[in-house]
Amino acid sequence: MKKRPKFRNRVLLFLLLVGLLPLVVFGGIALRHASIVFKKEVLNEHLFLAQSLAYGIEAQIEKYYILVDCIARELDKWDENGLKEKLITIIEDNKVLENIVIVDEKGNVIHAFPFETILPELDALIPSFLKTKQILFSNPWLSPLTKETCMWIGQQFQDKKVIVAVNFIDIQELVQKTVGESGHFCLIADKDNRILSDVHKAKLLSNLEMDFISNLGYLSASSEAWLMKQGKELILAVTKTIAPFQWKAIALSSVKSSFSEPYFLIKISLVALIAAILLAFILAIYLSKKISKPISQLQKGTERIAQGRYDVREFKKSYQEIDELSNKIRFMAEALEAREREMLFAQERFKSLYEESKRREELYQSLLNASPDPIVIYDLEGKVQYFNEAFEKTFGWSLEELKDKRIPFVPEEQIQKTMEYIERILKYNEKISGLETKRYTKDGTIKDVSVSSAMYKDHLGNPAGIIVILRDITLKKRLEEQFFAMQRLEVLQTIAGGIAHNFNNLLMGIQGNASLMAFDLPKHSPLHKRIATIQELVKRGANLTSQLLGYARGGKYQSKLLDLNELVLKTTNIFKETRGDVRIIERIWEGPLLVEGDESQLEQVMVNILLNAFQAMPDGGEVTVETCPFEILDNRQWDFDVKPGKYVRLSIKDTGIGMDEDVKRRIFEPFFTTKPVNVGTGLGLSAAYGIIKNHGGFIDVESEKGKGSTFHIYLPIVEE
Repeated sequence: MKKRPKFRNRVLLFLLLVGLLPLVVFGGIALRHASIVFKKEVLNEHLFLAQSLAYGIEAQIEKYYILVDCIARELDKWDENGLKEKLITIIEDNKVLENIVIVDEKGNVIHAFPFETILPELDALIPSFLKTKQILFSNPWLSPLTKETCMWIGQQFQDKKVIVAVNFIDIQELVQKTVGESGHFCLIADKDNRILSDVHKAKLLSNLEMDFISNLGYLSASSEAWLMKQGKELILAVTKTIAPFQWKAIALSSVKSSFSEPYFLIKISLVALIAAILLAFILAIYLSKKISKPISQLQKGTERIAQGRYDVREFKKSYQEIDELSNKIRFMAEALEAREREMLFAQERFKSLYEESKRREELYQSLLNASPDPIVIYDLEGKVQYFNEAFEKTFGWSLEELKDKRIPFVPEEQIQKTMEYIERILKYNEKISGLETKRYTKDGTIKDVSVSSAMYKDHLGNPAGIIVILRDITLKKRLEEQFFAMQRLEVLQTIAGGIAHNFNNLLMGIQGNASLMAFDLPKHSPLHKRIATIQELVKRGANLTSQLLGYARGGKYQSKLLDLNELVLKTTNIFKETRGDVRIIERIWEGPLLVEGDESQLEQVMVNILLNAFQAMPDGGEVTVETCPFEILDNRQWDFDVKPGKYVRLSIKDTGIGMDEDVKRRIFEPFFTTKPVNVGTGLGLSAAYGIIKNHGGFIDVESEKGKGSTFHIYLPIVEE
């Protein structure tokens, strides 16, 4: 069998050919580097021109210094007669001189030659020139005669000043000479970018009409390179600062003309680079067709395996390494097919187990949610793992809020006791049942609950946590309290009724005997006064028994149809004038509110409650009396037995001292009072309770210590 060539050798050959690409890339980088170096040479050439021009101008300015200084020294020897001839000689010998002006120490012009009147900007400069004896220079200005850029230079001589107008003809020639030598163009600009000298005289002292695009950096201490734009053309500029005026010598050239040669080289290198890339690409395509076909077959085979089709056909013979790889792929396909069959079997088994566990979990959750009592499952750390819908409805938290957290609903005074029970459950596996305690809801309401709890274990028999059942017994506790209170009131009613009847009979006997004694006594007997006292005491006792009978009476007196609104207005009018510091607010229903009852008894109820309201406000306040119809559809909102139906509600609200819970529970008990001894009998509210109850109604009280009290009186409505 002929030995096939190794794939590795062909790959080495391919890599050798592809190795040409880095050479091409490195060649491009080298060209790029050469272009950068060339750019630096262009900038250095501009820098040389700018520096040469700057140094030449600085030398020219130094000549101006010397010239003006010489003129001042010559004028030190001046003779008034030969002054004009001397000035003519000086100006003829120096073409840069535009005018010579001599001023005295007060600033008056003594001589001006050759022009006595054309002195641009001189008047404004003389004061500053007179302040110092040093040489001073003015800002450049344009000569109206020669159209050359000029400036004034002042120098002291004797007690006068000679001020010379110097033009920039020499500087202009220097700029033009620089242009002629280099092929670039140069100009001089002041610190405000006004042109002082350039090839085109028409632009003198006009602003530089170029936009600065970007700063290419400092080339030396006082030289910068700039990329500028004039119209649509890019300009390369190098500036050199000229001392001492902060002028700038600028060497400029078109970017296009400056970089024409590197651009040409870059284009050639790009063409060569593209040609090399194309050649490498063609070679790569040829080699890929020769080498990649068997690899493509392997790829298709692996794709069939990835799709779950393991019937991989035998691959076409190729290179030795690829043949070995294809055999291993076939063996892998067979192994994967066997493993997949095992996995499918295990998957079906696990799926059935999962579905069974899921059904059981759903069953357990359904059983927990079916319970009307809240149920919580904790882990060993006391964190919530699950609770049923009844818990969420009763306490207000959702499972998402408390999952893996502790429930913040144990009152502080119950924490120690609760921890003791948890320790007993976990340590001794004790089961707690019917433990009555209190728990907070999410909104802060306190509820009475009955707790039953036990420990549960995991599938290995190890302790896993605690399950707690909480039964809301708040309503039950309130009904029990209401039941015991009603029983107590019923007993007190019976006792009070018996006492009131017997006591009333005794009072009638005392009243009758006192009357007979008064009848038998002489008219002026001193005993009449004592008998009158006995009769007054009997009357007060009769009022007391009347209140007891109102509390204990089983029937109503003089029952008739009444409009409660009229009765309320009649009663409140009595109280409006009693105290000026108490304001009565009446909110009366617009239509009539009819009830059936004894007018005097119902009036007595209002009087008793209003008296309590007034006494609860020693410093004054407000009493709000309100009437309205009211319908009770569901009696579960009340803490006592109430018949559903339509009622008239009379509400009396004060802003007094209010009551705590202990006082509120006992306010309807006979003889119970919070007032000092000899101030109240404790029968007012108990009588009101008995009267309203005998009329088929009930009284509900809302009160909080320090926030006043509200009495709601409900009487069955009589519909027209």
